[in-house]
Amino acid sequence: MDVEILVSSILKAHGFAVNPRVLTVRSTPIVVVDFHLDKALLYTELDLKRGFAYNSNFYVNPANRHQGTGARLIMAHEEICREAELTILINNNRNPALWRQQGYRRLNPFWQIQLARQLSVEFTKDSMYKKP
Repeated sequence: MDVEILVSSILKAHGFAVNPRVLTVRSTPIVVVDFHLDKALLYTELDLKRGFAYNSNFYVNPANRHQGTGARLIMAHEEICREAELTILINNNRNPALWRQQGYRRLNPFWQIQLARQLSVEFTKDSMYKKP
């Protein structure tokens, strides 16, 4: 699977203008997706081998909020993860209510410890997950 083509085509399908200036996909052992628009940001790491997407960061400029951009970014991210068969881990959770509304569930403490060891990622009590 060519992850760059997958990411680009899904972002385009969700109405985003995609070009090399705003989208970078680096394939190291972990695929890093960095999508920077003037009004929004999606950054995520896709661990295709272990089946997880993590260190995800979504941001919408406050002047552009409540226009659907964030919802489209989340839906695009979930579709990318569904196509790549990845479980999404939200470990920098600043808005638990938003993620619960999107169908995410809190990671139990045992799974947090196991995943932290396996992935070398720090989790908090508000970390959440979703299998899209």
